[in-house]
Amino acid sequence: MESIYYKCKLLTDVVINASLATEGNMSSLNYIPGSNFLGIVATKYENLKEEAYDIFHSGKVSFGDALIAKGEAVSYQLPFSLYTEKLRKDIIDDRVWVRHGTKFPVKEDGKKLQFKQVRSGYFNPNKFYIKNVEKEFTLKSAYNPNERRSFEGKMFGFESIKKGQEFIFSIIFQDEKHIEAVNEVLIGTQRIGKSKTAQYGLVNIEKISK
Repeated sequence: MESIYYKCKLLTDVVINASLATEGNMSSLNYIPGSNFLGIVATKYENLKEEAYDIFHSGKVSFGDALIAKGEAVSYQLPFSLYTEKLRKDIIDDRVWVRHGTKFPVKEDGKKLQFKQVRSGYFNPNKFYIKNVEKEFTLKSAYNPNERRSFEGKMFGFESIKKGQEFIFSIIFQDEKHIEAVNEVLIGTQRIGKSKTAQYGLVNIEKISK
């Protein structure tokens, strides 16, 4: 068994809906599900020939989710057990407390300090902090093909993950013989996400060493 790591750089904004709903404003996930990379490989099903069954149906190849990254280090979401002072909430420059097993201090006058839970942010083993996954919100109007103009009153919006960001994911191969076949159809410029128009979904995938 071997785990191979890949970097996915967003060349355009990418739409990764958090819900399967098709109406109303749509919010985005903060990561890219592994099913998107499986889908890329699946579109080249015929190129895989006799290896296709093992890759898609046997469980011998597992596609992981892509998490926000910096360089070649994947970042992980901060645990909910971290707290800062309510008015001093910079997790980089200010003091941070771990809730479990910690007795919160008090001021010199005996009053308790006010604390606020850290509920967002990502960190990696290189001690680099990412505040959030950057998003864009776009407002669109449904198109009326009969009148060749927008439908009146049919506006909708959706979030997308902003271009330029990098994500890292891994693929676990139970049999190393499938690595080359998957790399051949996965690596390079690809399209992922809900919308794959010229405006959205363009990414570049490359293999990295871990």
